[in-house]
Amino acid sequence: MRYSFNDVDVFHLVLTSAKGLVGHDLHVDFLKLVDEVRISSSFEYVAVFTSEGHGVVHCLFHGCYLPKYWFESKWSDIHHSFKVYLAFGINPYKGSLDSFRSVWLFEDLAKYLSSQNGFIDYLVSGSWLL
Repeated sequence: MRYSFNDVDVFHLVLTSAKGLVGHDLHVDFLKLVDEVRISSSFEYVAVFTSEGHGVVHCLFHGCYLPKYWFESKWSDIHHSFKVYLAFGINPYKGSLDSFRSVWLFEDLAKYLSSQNGFIDYLVSGSWLL
């Protein structure tokens, strides 16, 4: 099922870290990935960093669609980890599209994403809100 607000598709991206990864900062590497995406497309996001596993980024974004294999390749090059999950949207209200609010406030997203296990920090791009 696809989720959107203001007629813009919202994607859910999860980036993982490999065991024993030394010398790589998850925040820095995530921002490198953002720069790579923005070479060819707009990319607005809310990203939450957790201590799940060996470090995970949960990211909701809009502005482009790039296939999963693209993210896998870039994340592997940047962070030396290949596990990436990509899906159309996420509904933090766990209801049907009828109950899906047409405009999300940043606070709603932060509450949902910060409920992930091992919440550390979050980043939001300047133009996330449409």
